[in-house]
Amino acid sequence: QAVAAKNLIVGFRAGDEAAEESNIEMLRSSYEYYRDSLGPKEVRTLEAYSLLGQFYEEAGDYDNALPIMEECYRDTCEACGADSINALSAGETLGYCLIAKGRTEDGAALVKRYADRRAAENGYDDAAFTLIKLSIMLYECDDRDAAAGFAREAFEIGRLEGEDSDCFIKAGAILCFLLAGNGPDAEAEAELIFTRYPRIEEEAKELLEEE
Repeated sequence: QAVAAKNLIVGFRAGDEAAEESNIEMLRSSYEYYRDSLGPKEVRTLEAYSLLGQFYEEAGDYDNALPIMEECYRDTCEACGADSINALSAGETLGYCLIAKGRTEDGAALVKRYADRRAAENGYDDAAFTLIKLSIMLYECDDRDAAAGFAREAFEIGRLEGEDSDCFIKAGAILCFLLAGNGPDAEAEAELIFTRYPRIEEEAKELLEEE
């Protein structure tokens, strides 16, 4: 249920400010309904609160997302256990917020815990895309080595989903993008990947053009 809720956020992403405000109000009203009727630390209340925090995080509004997710993660760990998928999902979103606020190691550790759990449950697509997002955020924080490490892990997990899967292709492209200009050995590795997987080369070229 927590993973399904995580995917639901993509559908809430809005193209205009008025619609975004409407979605925020809808999520906040849902949270307040569960809080008032079931209590602040009941599982469904915490899931609704997490959805609100995830919306802010996806929108890049970390000032609003961070306090929500800190509280939600703490309370979900208490209510469901620190190793529950609910807590790990809340921790993933909190992790992105921490990275955006400069706490990259703490944030990456939380995101990695969620990805590891999803991979262990054969949720390879979700795990790979989680690590792809983590890699991109770390690259944007100028931690290229860490970004490349997580991109490599996403690439290997994506392989388990299938070498024609979007997560495998995108992870490979990001890995090769990060390998470019990083010394002859790294560039040779990227060339080998390009030779074996032409779709990855096409995707990587698009990334380089955007850069």
